[in-house]
Amino acid sequence: TSSEKFAGAEQTFCLELMMQDKKALQGCTSHYFGTRFAKAFDIKFQDRNGQLQHVYQTSWGLTTRVIGALIMIHSDDQGLVIPPKAAPTQVMIVAIVQKNKDNSAVLQACQQIQVAMKGVGISVEIDDREGQSAGYKFNEWEIAGIPLRIEVGPRDLANEIVVFAPRVGEKTQVKLSDVAIKAPEALDRLQKLLYDRAAKFLESNTHLENDYSKFQARIESESGFFQMHWCGSEKCEAQVKEETKA
Repeated sequence: TSSEKFAGAEQTFCLELMMQDKKALQGCTSHYFGTRFAKAFDIKFQDRNGQLQHVYQTSWGLTTRVIGALIMIHSDDQGLVIPPKAAPTQVMIVAIVQKNKDNSAVLQACQQIQVAMKGVGISVEIDDREGQSAGYKFNEWEIAGIPLRIEVGPRDLANEIVVFAPRVGEKTQVKLSDVAIKAPEALDRLQKLLYDRAAKFLESNTHLENDYSKFQARIESESGFFQMHWCGSEKCEAQVKEETKA
């Protein structure tokens, strides 16, 4: 609205995101300035007829705030949850190594899996630390929000399998020979699951109200987004802001 848009802009658009507490976070904005700022600062261009004209300007505000929004929308009590398409590291291969044992076969298998993952365009790292237990490693990467953890241990290798542990969802056993095929599928499933879960949360907490008195009562007692008719008048807008917390 005119009272909410960027000062000096002809039009302002914003993206309001619903957090898990059902409150809104303004994720980003864009503004159309027309020639107002161009005229103020005398910014011109030469048109196709060779005449000088004031430029038409836009402004786009997309910052690291969206990373905070992503964290607040998807994460849980166990730590970060990062959608695969946004994760800097999509897969963490965890080598389950044994003290005072020959772990060369496990480490070699991890390296082979890493090569296979990179071959299908997946960003992947190996945790081959020997000073930490497997449980410690699992917990660390769960807190860090790694979308998919692949567990590789000596008993798994003996059966020619590995364990897929998505950040959200159940563990599954996968044939060692199928890892390069199954990993992208697992990441796609997780991406869709997180999107669908957030979309369902948004939809179930967005309320349509046709009666203003009921809207006044509901917005005081309920959380979420409300959709209500508005005539477009700034006077009515000011009244709504004064009479409610909207």
